[in-house]
Amino acid sequence: MGAVPRGLPGIGRGGVPGGVRPRPDPGGWTGEGGDGVRFDEYARGTREWFAAVAGSGGGLGIELRFTERIAAGGPASERGVFRITATRPGAEDKLLHGRFHTFSRKSGGRWRIVADYDSDDDGTVTEEVFEAAGRRP
Repeated sequence: MGAVPRGLPGIGRGGVPGGVRPRPDPGGWTGEGGDGVRFDEYARGTREWFAAVAGSGGGLGIELRFTERIAAGGPASERGVFRITATRPGAEDKLLHGRFHTFSRKSGGRWRIVADYDSDDDGTVTEEVFEAAGRRP
């Protein structure tokens, strides 16, 4: 995998994940388990991680498995699990797994994510959980 490709699902302009849109005074907080960080700090850290991966000649890939999708006239909700694969030359791929839950609304004819929560559930989201989420009963 080469440098972080443009248009990778979940990646927005400037190499920042979709939905992460820094603004002059974000004022919000993000974080897990009460270890919140300011939104602007989170966005900066994410940009730095993406730049480090791309600068090393590595790449990132993300795969989503939806376990619930609800959309009816107004807001929409999607839940599932994700797998991020980080590659770097000369190193083993690193896999990151977690659960996500997004809330979206339609604006100007396009769906926009207004809230995005993710967690690794204290390390309990594994490759097995990801693979199982793709199977239909």
